[in-house]
Parts: sequence; C-alpha cells; structure tokens
Amino acid sequence: VLAIGHLLSTATPDLLAWTVVMRLVVATLQHDRPRLWLAVGLTLGIGLENKHLVGFLAAGLVVGVAVTPATRHHLRSPWAWAGAALALALWLPNLAWQAQHGWPQFTMAGHLSTWAKRFTDIPMQVETATFLTWLWVTGWWRTWQDKRYRLLPVAYVVTPQTVGGAGGNFY
Repeated sequence: VLAIGHLLSTATPDLLAWTVVMRLVVATLQHDRPRLWLAVGLTLGIGLENKHLVGFLAAGLVVGVAVTPATRHHLRSPWAWAGAALALALWLPNLAWQAQHGWPQFTMAGHLSTWAKRFTDIPMQVETATFLTWLWVTGWWRTWQDKRYRLLPVAYVVTPQTVGGAGGNFY
C-alpha cells in the first residue's frame, strides 16, 4: 500500500477497489446479508472503470462461491445477480469504448506481458510481504478453516493464476 499508494496511478484506486470488494464480501458472508451483493456490484463497476483487473477478482470469487458448499446458495440469490448486473451496467460504457477502438486494453496488456511474469505471482507476493508472510499465511489458513470464508482462499488461488495467465503483474 505504501509503495503503490504514494503515487497516483491506476494501481492506487485499483487497490482500494479490491480492498473494498473483499471487505464487502466478508461482511456479506459474516452476517449472511445477501443485499450487500449490490454494494459489491457497485464497487466492482466503479473499479472496472479504472482498471479491468478487478474483474479477475470477481471471477475468482464466483469460482470460490461455486465450489464452496457453504456459500453456493449465494449463486441463487437475486441480490448477487442484481449486483452482477449493476457491475456490468457500470462497466458497459467502458466496454463499448474499448470495442469501438479495437480493444486497446488488450494491446497494452500484451505489451506489458512477459512469459516469465506468468509464473512469478505467488513467489513475488511472498517476497513483497517479507516479514509479514506469517500474517498472510495465517490469514489464508484461518479463512480455510471457517466454511463461511473458504471461498476466499479458493478465489486467492484462482485469481492470481488468471491474472498471471493474462499477462498481469504480481501486485
């Protein structure tokens, strides 16, 4: 946060969007308040206007919900679908512009991508966390132990792999 946040780049609000989405998802699961999926969708939609990478987080969370029996019922919630529709509605102007201009985001991502980056996400995250790696691993383990939050480590495994596969950076 300190390294990225002291400069105003697309990564700064992107980090905020990821953090707010994760906090809202935890609140949704913690209190079993499906209406909060609307807030998740709103945050995703705003985040997608800044940078498309938060869409990978959304995909990872959907996979996590789908493969976690304790949370799978959220896929049947009209609030989750309304949140997804809201995120898409907010992102639609950006997608339309991208389509009209030959998808420059994909072109830029291709220029920034290297094959080596695709396999360094998790080692680079461990290196970045340095002395806080124990906290990162403990948090990951604790969320795995609680069935309500088990989707989060699943999403954590899925998300960096899809970001890395698409040529994104480890952060």
